[in-house]
Amino acid sequence: MADHAATTEDLAFTIHNASGTSTVLLLHALFSSPLEWEHVLPGLTSTYRIITPHLPQHSLSLAHQPFSFGLCTKLLARLIKNHAPSGTAHIAGVDLGGFVGLELVRSHPELVESVVITGCYPYTPWQSYLASWPSLMSWGLYLTIQSGLYRAAAATSGIPPHRPLVAELLKNNTYDLSKRAYEAMRLWQAKETRDVAMKDKRILVCASGMGDDVDATRNFGEVLRELGSNEGRKTRVVVVKDLIHGWNLQRGSLFAATLAAWIENERLPERLEVQ
Repeated sequence: MADHAATTEDLAFTIHNASGTSTVLLLHALFSSPLEWEHVLPGLTSTYRIITPHLPQHSLSLAHQPFSFGLCTKLLARLIKNHAPSGTAHIAGVDLGGFVGLELVRSHPELVESVVITGCYPYTPWQSYLASWPSLMSWGLYLTIQSGLYRAAAATSGIPPHRPLVAELLKNNTYDLSKRAYEAMRLWQAKETRDVAMKDKRILVCASGMGDDVDATRNFGEVLRELGSNEGRKTRVVVVKDLIHGWNLQRGSLFAATLAAWIENERLPERLEVQ
């Protein structure tokens, strides 16, 4: 492991396995931190050079605000150019991290090799309505964690203990970040989808069976594939049944195996149902 940001102009980040040649950028969920990758990293670090940044207005990158997709892509592009030996990276993102990864495809396609996203698709009308109430979303998370419901749900789902990550979730869960991030995500719709598709990147679009809208995810992936011309035609949609929205926390080894298979153009794990 090496390296938090060398200058105040950079996002905070950590490099795992600096000797790896192919670079993978892991982008965490809203309010989260790179701690969410703890159980994914062991399945990747023997092969790949892994960069785990703190997204703007989160944890060690708190000084980089206000949050916006534009700020994310500007700083992540610099990170890839300066710290990926080839000047390119494979991208994996969960939730907000997935949207940021797609925005990186839109703005800097030359830096992106392939993409794996989960819990990330254009919001449905109902989701857009909820996202228009950032205080509700923020307080909902706070009350869920503080009431013990989160802990009970995590235990029932088989998620390993992650108290340091929960502390980061509470710290990052501010109204301002909630407002800016949810506004950015709910406005990400048909135009943005077409823009990404036209960049012709190979994208694995994942949906959890217990937390994501499978139909909306499937429709999103189909549009990306249909509008692709070469690599984009290889885009696939998969469903991970019986797992939660943040299944990288729940089944870290499966997430790592999925990402590695996609990077290497190999057969995906059998647990995934190809749509």
